[in-house]
Amino acid sequence: MLKRFNVCVAIVAVFAFTSCGEDDKDKNNASNNASNNASNNDSNNTSNNTSNNKSNNASNNKSNNDSNNGTTTPVEQCEAAGDTCDVSKTTKTGFVCVPPVLGDEGEATCAIACTDPNSAELAADAPYPCSSGQICVDSGAGFACLRSDCSGPLDDTSCAATETCITINDVVADPANPDGAPLRQGSASVCTTPAADAVGLGEDCTTLNGCTAGLICTGTCTQPCGDDAACTADGEGCIGEETDTLGVGVGFCEAKCTPFVADSGCATAELCVAVTSTEGICLPTLEGTLPAYAGCTAQTMEGQVIPAAESCGPGLRCIGIQGDPNPLSMCLPTCDPTLATPDAQSATCEGVAAHCFDLSGGDDTRPNSGVCFASCEAADYGSNTCPETGNACTPLSGDRHACFPGVGTADLGEACNSDDRTLGCKEGLTCAVDSTGTGTCVSFCEPNPMNSNVVCQADEACSAIGSVTFNFGICGKVCSPTNYADANCPANLQNCTTAKVGDTEGLCSASGNIALGDSCPSIQNNTCVNGDTCVNDWMRALEGDFESAGQCTKQCDLFAADTGCEGTDVCAPSLANLSETTGYCIERGADAAVGMACEANKACGPTSTCLGSAPGQCIPWCLLSDGTGCEQGQNCMPLFGSAAVPFGFCQ
Repeated sequence: MLKRFNVCVAIVAVFAFTSCGEDDKDKNNASNNASNNASNNDSNNTSNNTSNNKSNNASNNKSNNDSNNGTTTPVEQCEAAGDTCDVSKTTKTGFVCVPPVLGDEGEATCAIACTDPNSAELAADAPYPCSSGQICVDSGAGFACLRSDCSGPLDDTSCAATETCITINDVVADPANPDGAPLRQGSASVCTTPAADAVGLGEDCTTLNGCTAGLICTGTCTQPCGDDAACTADGEGCIGEETDTLGVGVGFCEAKCTPFVADSGCATAELCVAVTSTEGICLPTLEGTLPAYAGCTAQTMEGQVIPAAESCGPGLRCIGIQGDPNPLSMCLPTCDPTLATPDAQSATCEGVAAHCFDLSGGDDTRPNSGVCFASCEAADYGSNTCPETGNACTPLSGDRHACFPGVGTADLGEACNSDDRTLGCKEGLTCAVDSTGTGTCVSFCEPNPMNSNVVCQADEACSAIGSVTFNFGICGKVCSPTNYADANCPANLQNCTTAKVGDTEGLCSASGNIALGDSCPSIQNNTCVNGDTCVNDWMRALEGDFESAGQCTKQCDLFAADTGCEGTDVCAPSLANLSETTGYCIERGADAAVGMACEANKACGPTSTCLGSAPGQCIPWCLLSDGTGCEQGQNCMPLFGSAAVPFGFCQ
């Protein structure tokens, strides 16, 4: 991805402890004592002398006792937010003494204490823990509300001439639906002193305070703006001010182009990279001649020279599809994945009918993160209808079909390599693997047969892939799912589970010889004994490494009165076999209410598991097809925002 647009900023280790110097309260005490002594000396009446003697005796006794006991009475600081403080001294409950921000010189100040916005201690519907115009940050002395002291990068009056007003956004994603609306968010703008090694306009930067005063870091030091009139260089305009990424109404000055059209306004050796759906900037690219969807040679290192005959033509990006040892890359048009519907997104693809695909996988969707793949349909499988040589019709996420590079030579029933498309199956087939990694070419199919070019053999059945509405699948050997295994299946394919509620037959799938409870290498290719499945922490909590090793675990009947799990263990949905009927057994920890903190990697109710870690958040599971698992008044929402997985979470 292009470095210029990595504008999402994290606040990490930006505070440094400093001392505020001499304590003002000590000065006041010395002054008051001197004044009182003078007054007492002037007054010689017996009553006062008696009173002073009593007071002095009490004070001396207390002082002596404290000295003998080795204790002193702590002086608490921070009466209100904004008071100066000393980070080495005790602070009143509810306050934190915060060191200067982003390396600024000056005094530490008192701030309201807050709870980490990402903490599982906060309920899912809890508001942001600081007031508007503040963000909750780890100051090193504890989490505290950082207050705005300016209004944003366009504020040139609130900060010193040597400072820049920087806006910091804190967005807390929903772990159950990371692509949806955030759980809570805060924002603050602070006056910031440039770093000692700050750079100037147009130079690369990596930190919030990495640019000289008056400039902001967007990967490159740029001039902030609110409209085109603020940009004074020839041909420049204000870009991105409507996105609020850099602050409300704040963009940056740059030469503009129009993305997603043939005539973008960029030179031949430039690519119009979208900043918004309607505005972009021209960035240098290789000057090639290859058409859309042709194979290309991707740059693997900065400065690498690629011949024009191996480079993409104007408006195209060379995107890697497969790595070494047999790399595959493809010239692809760009598109806007931020638009509301898949059809609207795909309409921004130039040329032949195509589908827009978000390269970020939904983790960082931006107008410049989309590329187009030529579309195809189920009737096209095996017909080689895709544009350019070497492309094959392939199921794409979102219940669509698209043309991908890499067509092998293996025929139906022949051996194939699932990790290398160049050593795979012919167009119209796919490579199915057993627990040893051995692949065999099988046909694509339709659970509701409509096209004669995608059908299964007599002893096979169609296993649906994608959402419940996607009429497409992969052929597999039929089996009888007694105890989730069938010895009549081929060797290393003797696991047997049904896909849908009501199915009486299952399909043979990968199995191995690793015993129940022992470590297994991957959830992607089951190597556990017949009837068991490999489960790792990612599957239990949707956090961590998807490819990490797991443990062979007993399978069970989802949402059944008797799930088959032992003791109090709970049956949870499997993200490995994506079955509506078969899950895996997971230990049940302490029960928790929906959205509340729970024990990581354990169940937190009869149909709920704990997502996230240390601690996690309790989420109830359900079936998308009929809402099984949800209580009255709740809806079953798609996991990851996609109906491609047959189960979701109740909301």
